[in-house]
Amino acid sequence: MNLKKIIAGAKGSNNGVYRTASMRSMILACATSGGKNIFMMLMMYSSYIANAGFGVLVAVTGIIMTVKTIFDGVCDPFVAAIFDRMPAGKHGKMRKFLAIGYGSTIIAAILMFSILVNKFDGVMGIVVFCLVYAFFVIGYTVLSIGGTTIPTILTNDPKQRPFMNFTATLYQYLAPLIVNNLMAFTILPRHNNQYDAACLGEACYLFCGVALVFMILTFIGIAPVDNDKVLGELMSLSGKKQKVGIKEMWNMLKVNKPLRCYIVAGASDKLATKMSTDSVVTVMLTGILIANY
Repeated sequence: MNLKKIIAGAKGSNNGVYRTASMRSMILACATSGGKNIFMMLMMYSSYIANAGFGVLVAVTGIIMTVKTIFDGVCDPFVAAIFDRMPAGKHGKMRKFLAIGYGSTIIAAILMFSILVNKFDGVMGIVVFCLVYAFFVIGYTVLSIGGTTIPTILTNDPKQRPFMNFTATLYQYLAPLIVNNLMAFTILPRHNNQYDAACLGEACYLFCGVALVFMILTFIGIAPVDNDKVLGELMSLSGKKQKVGIKEMWNMLKVNKPLRCYIVAGASDKLATKMSTDSVVTVMLTGILIANY
């Protein structure tokens, strides 16, 4: 990786053909990558709170996590179709979409780790936990799809894309570093280094607060392009606005065999990775079977 070349490319091609963005906008807009990673880090503790706060058995929690991954994939095309059809009004649509995503994930996280903890158990505990988790997955999907569109809408200059990818990657490492260190050196010591319900409840508010900061940075970065003029031009072809729905997605999937192969490979890899690295699997393997965590 030529870092000097990537940073130099942030200035753009100086070609009127392309739509370029300022370095400030690109740096701030990519902050959503950090926000998504914070929620992903928080949900790594969901198996703990499921057991400690909702009375869900460890084996059942593993099944729920697997079903959650499948449900996440099913939600994606429907949320993408909704995003495409959302009108770009006075305040744009990217910020509204991201606000819905951030808001939903924060509400679901607080319900899961704080408000509903120790309120239900048995079958009712499983049902409530699954409903809250489903709500989180939908919100996280909205957040992910809204964030994925940012580089495309902010700039189409090929020289600026590597810089945006580089910046997004920095946020993906920076965000977990911040919350994990705060967790390790401020929250865990106050709870005798135990991942109990009280500890995770406090961590939830910390994670959500840091994610909110990343959301604000993103909003500032995308403000110059999140308007009807820019989005209207991007959504139009030959003077007409094009809407992509489930029917168009299905037709593309039906005639494009390489795309089907790519989706199957990506989905199976993600499912396998999720199942093998989930915290409940790690604990059962090293802590219970090997007896040396």
